[in-house]
Amino acid sequence: MRHSIDDYRADHGNNPQSIQTLVTDKYIRDVPVDPITGRSDTWVENAGEESGVRDVHSGATGKALDGSDYAQW
Repeated sequence: MRHSIDDYRADHGNNPQSIQTLVTDKYIRDVPVDPITGRSDTWVENAGEESGVRDVHSGATGKALDGSDYAQW
C-alpha cells in the first residue's frame, strides 16, 4: 500500500486524501487486510507535514515479540 501511495504522489503531485482514494483511482483494487487485526478498516492514516495520506500503520494494539508496538508497523 505504501508503494501505491508513492505512485499516487508521483502521478498527482500530492498525497491521496484517504486510503479509499487509492481504490477509487485504481491504484489498488481493495483496501488490504491489516495482517495483525485481520480487518481492512483498522489502518491508521498518517499525514506528516503535507495534507492527505503520507503513510499508513497498523491499527492494532499491543506489542510484538521484539517489544515494538504493532501500531508502528
